[in-house]
Amino acid sequence: MVYIMNNKLKHLPIGILTLTTVVSGVALSAPGAFAESSANATVTVGDACTFAITSNTTTLSSIVPGSVVNTESDTSRNGIFDTTCNNPNGFKIQAIGYTNSTEGSTVMSSSTTGLSIATGLNTTGNTSSWAFKVTNATGSAGVAIDSDYASRGASDDLYRVIPSTADDLVTYTGSSSAVVTGTLRTDYRVYVSASQAAGTYTGAVRYTIVTL
Repeated sequence: MVYIMNNKLKHLPIGILTLTTVVSGVALSAPGAFAESSANATVTVGDACTFAITSNTTTLSSIVPGSVVNTESDTSRNGIFDTTCNNPNGFKIQAIGYTNSTEGSTVMSSSTTGLSIATGLNTTGNTSSWAFKVTNATGSAGVAIDSDYASRGASDDLYRVIPSTADDLVTYTGSSSAVVTGTLRTDYRVYVSASQAAGTYTGAVRYTIVTL
Protein backbone atom coordinates (compact mmCIF):
# COMPACT_ATOMS: atom_id res chain seq x y z
CA MET A 1 0.00 0.00 0.00
CA VAL A 2 1.22 3.46 -0.83
CA TYR A 3 0.01 6.72 0.71
CA ILE A 4 1.03 10.02 -0.83
CA MET A 5 0.85 13.46 0.73
CA ASN A 6 1.54 16.41 -1.54
CA ASN A 7 2.79 19.70 -0.16
CA LYS A 8 1.94 22.29 -2.80
CA LEU A 9 3.61 25.65 -2.35
CA LYS A 10 2.65 28.91 -3.97
CA HIS A 11 4.43 32.20 -4.31
CA LEU A 12 3.47 35.78 -4.38
CA PRO A 13 3.78 37.22 -7.93
CA ILE A 14 6.68 39.50 -8.73
CA GLY A 15 5.78 43.14 -8.15
CA ILE A 16 4.67 45.30 -11.02
CA LEU A 17 7.15 47.68 -12.56
CA THR A 18 5.60 50.78 -14.12
CA LEU A 19 7.28 53.46 -16.15
CA THR A 20 5.84 56.90 -16.84
CA THR A 21 7.51 59.44 -19.10
CA VAL A 22 6.46 63.08 -19.20
CA VAL A 23 7.65 65.26 -22.09
CA SER A 24 6.93 68.98 -22.42
CA GLY A 25 8.23 71.60 -24.85
CA VAL A 26 7.70 75.05 -26.36
CA ALA A 27 8.26 76.00 -29.97
CA LEU A 28 8.33 79.60 -31.20
CA SER A 29 7.98 80.54 -34.85
CA ALA A 30 9.10 84.15 -34.54
CA PRO A 31 12.54 85.17 -35.72
CA GLY A 32 15.26 83.99 -33.36
CA ALA A 33 12.97 81.34 -31.89
CA PHE A 34 14.33 78.60 -29.66
CA ALA A 35 12.95 75.38 -28.28
CA GLU A 36 13.35 73.49 -24.99
CA SER A 37 12.22 70.07 -23.89
CA SER A 38 12.48 67.88 -20.83
CA ALA A 39 11.73 64.28 -20.00
CA ASN A 40 11.02 62.90 -16.54
CA ALA A 41 11.00 59.15 -15.88
CA THR A 42 9.27 57.76 -12.81
CA VAL A 43 9.63 54.13 -11.79
CA THR A 44 7.43 52.49 -9.17
CA VAL A 45 8.72 49.13 -7.93
CA GLY A 46 6.14 46.99 -6.17
CA ASP A 47 6.63 44.39 -3.47
CA ALA A 48 8.36 41.31 -4.86
CA CYS A 49 8.62 38.03 -2.99
CA THR A 50 9.70 34.61 -4.17
CA PHE A 51 9.99 31.06 -2.85
CA ALA A 52 12.97 28.88 -3.71
CA ILE A 53 11.49 25.45 -3.09
CA THR A 54 13.50 22.35 -2.20
CA SER A 55 10.56 20.06 -2.92
CA ASN A 56 6.86 20.64 -3.50
CA THR A 57 5.81 16.98 -3.33
CA THR A 58 6.06 14.97 -0.15
CA THR A 59 5.58 11.22 -0.47
CA LEU A 60 5.12 8.90 2.48
CA SER A 61 5.13 5.36 1.18
CA SER A 62 4.67 1.80 2.45
CA ILE A 63 2.70 2.76 5.52
CA VAL A 64 1.72 -0.22 7.61
CA PRO A 65 -1.82 0.10 9.03
CA GLY A 66 -1.69 0.95 12.70
CA SER A 67 1.56 2.92 12.37
CA VAL A 68 2.84 6.50 12.12
CA VAL A 69 5.21 7.93 9.51
CA ASN A 70 6.65 11.40 9.14
CA THR A 71 9.08 13.34 6.97
CA GLU A 72 11.52 14.38 9.70
CA SER A 73 14.11 11.70 8.99
CA ASP A 74 14.28 12.42 5.25
CA THR A 75 14.87 16.05 4.25
CA SER A 76 14.15 15.24 0.61
CA ARG A 77 10.51 14.63 1.54
CA ASN A 78 9.70 17.61 3.70
CA GLY A 79 8.95 21.18 2.74
CA ILE A 80 12.01 23.43 2.86
CA PHE A 81 11.95 26.74 1.04
CA ASP A 82 13.80 30.04 1.04
CA THR A 83 11.96 33.34 0.78
CA THR A 84 13.21 36.72 -0.42
CA CYS A 85 11.23 39.97 -0.25
CA ASN A 86 12.29 43.45 -1.30
CA ASN A 87 10.05 45.03 1.33
CA PRO A 88 12.20 46.26 4.27
CA ASN A 89 9.13 46.08 6.53
CA GLY A 90 9.31 42.29 6.40
CA PHE A 91 6.70 39.64 5.64
CA LYS A 92 4.81 36.69 7.06
CA ILE A 93 4.00 33.25 5.72
CA GLN A 94 0.51 31.81 6.01
CA ALA A 95 -0.79 28.28 5.47
CA ILE A 96 -4.16 26.82 4.55
CA GLY A 97 -5.43 23.40 3.52
CA TYR A 98 -5.61 23.04 -0.26
CA THR A 99 -6.51 19.44 -1.07
CA ASN A 100 -7.81 18.92 -4.61
CA SER A 101 -7.02 22.61 -5.29
CA THR A 102 -9.84 23.56 -2.92
CA GLU A 103 -8.91 26.31 -0.50
CA GLY A 104 -9.83 25.33 3.04
CA SER A 105 -9.93 21.58 2.37
CA THR A 106 -7.90 19.84 5.09
CA VAL A 107 -8.43 16.16 4.37
CA MET A 108 -6.30 13.64 2.53
CA SER A 109 -8.64 12.27 -0.11
CA SER A 110 -8.52 9.09 -2.13
CA SER A 111 -9.90 8.74 -5.63
CA THR A 112 -9.43 4.98 -5.42
CA THR A 113 -11.45 4.40 -2.25
CA GLY A 114 -13.66 7.48 -2.16
CA LEU A 115 -12.65 7.87 1.48
CA SER A 116 -10.52 10.46 3.24
CA ILE A 117 -8.20 10.98 6.20
CA ALA A 118 -9.07 14.01 8.33
CA THR A 119 -6.46 16.32 9.77
CA GLY A 120 -5.79 15.54 13.41
CA LEU A 121 -3.18 14.65 15.99
CA ASN A 122 -4.01 10.98 16.54
CA THR A 123 -1.10 8.55 16.72
CA THR A 124 -3.10 5.59 18.03
CA GLY A 125 -6.68 4.34 17.93
CA ASN A 126 -9.25 3.77 15.23
CA THR A 127 -9.12 7.16 13.50
CA SER A 128 -6.46 7.97 10.93
CA SER A 129 -5.11 11.51 10.82
CA TRP A 130 -2.49 13.76 9.29
CA ALA A 131 -0.79 16.91 10.56
CA PHE A 132 2.07 19.30 9.90
CA LYS A 133 4.49 21.41 11.92
CA VAL A 134 6.91 24.32 11.68
CA THR A 135 10.20 22.57 12.33
CA ASN A 136 12.40 25.66 12.21
CA ALA A 137 12.59 29.14 10.74
CA THR A 138 15.55 31.48 10.26
CA GLY A 139 15.87 34.92 8.70
CA SER A 140 18.16 37.82 7.92
CA ALA A 141 16.39 39.90 10.60
CA GLY A 142 14.02 38.95 13.41
CA VAL A 143 11.95 35.75 13.14
CA ALA A 144 8.84 35.01 15.20
CA ILE A 145 7.04 31.67 14.95
CA ASP A 146 3.35 32.20 15.67
CA SER A 147 2.33 31.06 19.16
CA ASP A 148 -0.01 28.44 17.71
CA TYR A 149 2.96 26.68 16.11
CA ALA A 150 5.68 27.36 18.68
CA SER A 151 6.67 24.94 21.43
CA ARG A 152 4.26 24.59 24.34
CA GLY A 153 6.60 22.63 26.56
CA ALA A 154 9.12 19.80 26.64
CA SER A 155 6.57 17.17 25.61
CA ASP A 156 5.18 19.18 22.67
CA ASP A 157 6.06 17.58 19.34
CA LEU A 158 4.95 20.74 17.46
CA TYR A 159 2.54 18.92 15.14
CA ARG A 160 -0.67 20.84 14.48
CA VAL A 161 -3.85 20.30 12.46
CA ILE A 162 -3.97 21.67 8.92
CA PRO A 163 -5.77 25.06 9.08
CA SER A 164 -9.04 25.50 7.20
CA THR A 165 -8.55 29.27 7.01
CA ALA A 166 -5.35 31.20 6.27
CA ASP A 167 -3.24 31.03 9.40
CA ASP A 168 0.00 32.85 10.21
CA LEU A 169 2.98 30.52 10.63
CA VAL A 170 6.04 32.77 10.83
CA THR A 171 6.69 36.51 10.74
CA TYR A 172 9.99 37.85 9.43
CA THR A 173 10.45 41.34 10.86
CA GLY A 174 11.83 44.24 8.88
CA SER A 175 15.37 45.53 8.76
CA SER A 176 17.38 48.48 7.48
CA SER A 177 18.28 46.35 4.47
CA ALA A 178 16.17 46.72 1.34
CA VAL A 179 15.80 42.94 1.16
CA VAL A 180 14.59 40.54 3.86
CA THR A 181 15.25 36.82 3.48
CA GLY A 182 14.02 33.80 5.41
CA THR A 183 14.07 30.01 5.45
CA LEU A 184 11.18 27.87 6.64
CA ARG A 185 10.99 24.11 7.13
CA THR A 186 7.72 22.26 7.59
CA ASP A 187 7.29 18.55 8.26
CA TYR A 188 4.32 16.21 7.92
CA ARG A 189 2.99 13.22 9.83
CA VAL A 190 0.40 10.61 8.92
CA TYR A 191 -1.16 8.02 11.22
CA VAL A 192 -3.00 5.17 9.52
CA SER A 193 -5.37 3.15 11.68
CA ALA A 194 -5.62 -0.61 11.31
CA SER A 195 -9.11 -0.21 9.79
CA GLN A 196 -8.14 2.33 7.11
CA ALA A 197 -9.03 1.11 3.62
CA ALA A 198 -6.06 0.47 1.33
CA GLY A 199 -5.51 3.12 -1.31
CA THR A 200 -3.65 6.30 -2.23
CA TYR A 201 -4.48 9.35 -0.12
CA THR A 202 -3.40 12.84 -1.13
CA GLY A 203 -3.53 16.10 0.81
CA ALA A 204 -2.13 19.55 0.16
CA VAL A 205 -1.16 22.72 2.01
CA ARG A 206 -0.90 26.11 0.32
CA TYR A 207 1.68 28.60 1.59
CA THR A 208 1.40 32.33 0.89
CA ILE A 209 3.73 35.28 1.52
CA VAL A 210 2.11 38.46 2.84
CA THR A 211 4.23 41.61 3.08
CA LEU A 212 3.89 43.80 6.17
